[in-house]
Amino acid sequence: MGKHEDKRANIFLATVAMLSAFFVYSSMVLTGKRFHINSETSFGREDLFSNEGDTINETTMNSTHTEETAHTSSKYVVSNTTTDDNGILGSGREYIYDNATATSFKRYDGVVIVTKVLWQKDLQQLMEWACLISHAYNDRMKYDVLIFTTIEWDDDSIAQLQRAVAPAKLTVAIEAPPLEEQLSSMTKEEVQFLRDRCQLKDKPNETLTWWHYCSDPGETRVTSNLAYAWQAEFRAYHIWTHPALKNYKYMMWLDSDVNIAKHWDMDPMKTMIENDLTVLYAGWPYGKLRDKAVKKKMTGAYNTSICSIQKTSGSEHIYPKLCKDQKGYFEIRQIAGNHHITNLDVFRKEVHQKFLKNFTGDFRFNRKFDDQLAVTLVGMFEHYLVNGFDNPSVKYTMWNERANGLTLKIGHHRIYDVQENDKNERAIVSRPKFFNHIKANYTGLEERCGNIFFPGRKEKELI
Repeated sequence: MGKHEDKRANIFLATVAMLSAFFVYSSMVLTGKRFHINSETSFGREDLFSNEGDTINETTMNSTHTEETAHTSSKYVVSNTTTDDNGILGSGREYIYDNATATSFKRYDGVVIVTKVLWQKDLQQLMEWACLISHAYNDRMKYDVLIFTTIEWDDDSIAQLQRAVAPAKLTVAIEAPPLEEQLSSMTKEEVQFLRDRCQLKDKPNETLTWWHYCSDPGETRVTSNLAYAWQAEFRAYHIWTHPALKNYKYMMWLDSDVNIAKHWDMDPMKTMIENDLTVLYAGWPYGKLRDKAVKKKMTGAYNTSICSIQKTSGSEHIYPKLCKDQKGYFEIRQIAGNHHITNLDVFRKEVHQKFLKNFTGDFRFNRKFDDQLAVTLVGMFEHYLVNGFDNPSVKYTMWNERANGLTLKIGHHRIYDVQENDKNERAIVSRPKFFNHIKANYTGLEERCGNIFFPGRKEKELI
């Protein structure tokens, strides 16, 4: 055999070895835990989820982590994957986090970083989101990342997002059965009521989809597409007991369209956990409710109702005022929903689940009473449960991040950290423009995320 033939043979053998390793790895990634949703559930009246029939296979992915991995084509899908601590970030580029660029923090158990999207067409936005939170914080912490999706993803999209999340573990979880199954579980009258709300009263042959715009009845008519109404219902009630969250105690929520403009030099999880908080929030007030129908819902669960929410003198905390002390005044100002950290164990308490079930239960796909209000009210009633109704301000359980020393520079709706009245806190919405605006003063951002934000660039253009 000549020199060139020998070289080609070696290349061939090396290629075969690489492909073999790839298929072994793939088989590991695609085995694991499966949850099943009971499609016969009466949605809006009972839980959406059932753990009956769970099967578990655990695969050791490296020497320090044992990961549960899965992907199925059935109702509820989780796909968990991980890589080693170096983290392969796509296009053959390897990223190694430099601990010298940011502060080190203690890692806590039971923490997960969460967001929600409609479908895998949101992949690019999510890869950018994942890279920003990873570079700012999670490359150091390696907390699990959970993506809720309404419509199932394919394996390739999950693998792409995992490369952006690495070295953390990723889970992509379907929130509930498909729309057609949810509709089939509803009564004929409930379906017709929904179709009427979605302007399909005189269109009996038109199939209802997530993209139909629907209005809530009542004094204040709220209109949104069905997918957005569903996410409001899901985040207000169903999320707290979803099987994908059952092994976690703390949920760091970040909307998928937020931008993060700096390395975090203070750890929000330390503030949350070591002060035993119910909610650590980015902004308040952010919207308000004057619909007194919610008072009856509060009384049904807690035997009393809240008529207003106040802040402490330095804005560090918020606390409730009962209606019996308000002389007819009613206005619930709520926290922002784009980012907060919640204690899941609190929201799973029977009394709060009773309230949330009734809160969202007037009819399916209700947009009016949404997640922002749900998180605010549960947090406020937990404040009373902790302190007692006669001495409600001994321990504050809902803290504001900025007012307690946490400047995280989370951009959303053109502002950072919900600082609506500060002109110096204006944020760029467009992700590419945001990236180019901050990269010069944000150590390592170009190397960590440039290939994700601008996948068509050549390597030398990223340096």
